[in-house]
Amino acid sequence: MLTRLVAAARAGRGGALVMAGEAGAGTTALLESALSASADVRVLRVAGALSERTLPFAALHRLCTPLRAEVDRLAEPLRSALLTLLTCRGADVAVDEQRVGVALVELLAHSSSRTPLVCVADDWRWWDAPSRRVLTFAARRIDALRCAVVFAVRDVQEHLELDGLPRLRLTTLGERDAAALLEARWRGPVDPGVRDRVVAEARGNLHALVTLPHAATPAALADGWGAVEGVRVDAQVVEAWARRSAVLPRPAQGFLLLAAEGYSSRAIRAHLRRRGIRATIPERRDQRDGRARRGQAGGRPPAFDPMIYKRRNVVERCFNRLKQFRAIATRYDKTALSYQAMIDLATLTLWL
Repeated sequence: MLTRLVAAARAGRGGALVMAGEAGAGTTALLESALSASADVRVLRVAGALSERTLPFAALHRLCTPLRAEVDRLAEPLRSALLTLLTCRGADVAVDEQRVGVALVELLAHSSSRTPLVCVADDWRWWDAPSRRVLTFAARRIDALRCAVVFAVRDVQEHLELDGLPRLRLTTLGERDAAALLEARWRGPVDPGVRDRVVAEARGNLHALVTLPHAATPAALADGWGAVEGVRVDAQVVEAWARRSAVLPRPAQGFLLLAAEGYSSRAIRAHLRRRGIRATIPERRDQRDGRARRGQAGGRPPAFDPMIYKRRNVVERCFNRLKQFRAIATRYDKTALSYQAMIDLATLTLWL
C-alpha cells in the first residue's frame, strides 16, 4: 500500500495512509525501505516531540519551515496565515485553523508541482492538537496533487481525527515466522530451548527479534542457559510490552505488580501461582543456589519484566502512604470493619 501510495502521488493522484503498529513492529523500516526506493520524491519527515505537545502548531511549524520559500508564492490571506505560524508576525491575532488548513493545501500544491512530495508524520501521538487537525484537514484534500501524507501511529483508535483515512495495520509475527527469523539472524549454533524462550518472550515483535540475536554472546546461545538474562531490549519495545498489561482489569494489574515485587512469603507465592501469576523474583533459596552457580546473574527467572518491576513502586508508595492512617485500625477495637473504614478514609483523603 505504501509503494502504491507513492507511485500514485508521483502520477498526480495524491492521498493519505495511516500506518498503525506497536513499537518495534517495523513501521520505521517499512517507511525507509519504500521511500529510499523513490529517489525522485522529496520527503518531509516530522516526528512528534513530547516536550512540544502542548505548544500550538509546533509540529506544523517544523513541517512548513523547509517550504518557507514557497510560502511567499501564496495569495493573501493564505500567505499571512502561514507567516503568522512561521514568523510569529501578528501573533496577537487569533489563528483560524480552517484558513491555515486551506493555506497548507495550497502550499503542498505549489511545493509538489515540480517534484513529488511525501509528508511523513511520525510519532503522531506527540503532535500537538492544532497541528493534527490542520494536517488531517489537508490530507483529505490532496487527491489531485503530486503529494502524499503518511501518518505513523501506535493505536489508530486513539486518534479520532484519522477516521476515514486508509489504514495499514502492521501485525506481529507468528511463532513459526519468528523462529525462522531468529535462526536466520543468529550467529553459530543455537540451543533449541533458548530459541523457543526468546520467541515466547518477544511475542512476535519484529524489533525485539532482530535485536535479541546481537545482544547475546555465541557461548550463551550454545550453552542454553542464561542467554536471555544478558539481553536488553530498548525502551520503546519495553513500553510496548507494558501497554499490553495496561489493558488488563485493574485488579489483575495489581496482582501483576504484587508478583513483580516478589515477596518471599511462600504463602503469597503459592496464592499467586494458583491464580496463574509468575513472580519475577525467585525465592531466597533459589537466589542463593543461583548465585552459587552463576554469580550475580544467578537466580533471575526467565519471566523478568523490567517495566512491570519498575511499576511496583506505585504499589509500594501507596502502601507507605496508607500506613500513616493505620492507628485507626491498630489502636482501637482492631476489627475488620475499623480497618476497612481506615482504608476508605485514607483513600478519600489521598484522592482529595
